[in-house]
Amino acid sequence: MDGMRTSTNSAVSTGLGLSVLTLAALLPACRVEGAIGSVGTKARGDAADGHGERDVIVLPLQNAKADELADVLRDVFEPEYSDGTVPPRIVADARTNSLVVLGTKRERERVAALVESLDRRLP
Repeated sequence: MDGMRTSTNSAVSTGLGLSVLTLAALLPACRVEGAIGSVGTKARGDAADGHGERDVIVLPLQNAKADELADVLRDVFEPEYSDGTVPPRIVADARTNSLVVLGTKRERERVAALVESLDRRLP
């Protein structure tokens, strides 16, 4: 496979940020090294304030399971986008128990705030 290094157990993928994020979602056991910068796509919030630029953040979880919390977050955010705009993309990385979030600055902040509220130790 082109780009696959069997001696290091790694693969290298290049492309538009959304394509790389989609690839990472299809390979749940993979670890994404390095930062994925601005992907240059526009979404809800496209305004002169610059909040329409979509970027990626990684939110490590301490208590919640990434796959379960990702489902909850998608249930919360996706219905808000019934007008055809693109909702924030939320992908669980089970290996690191983290959430990978692609969205505008405002969307990333909202997701991070909700994650902070929900990532609690259960009694």
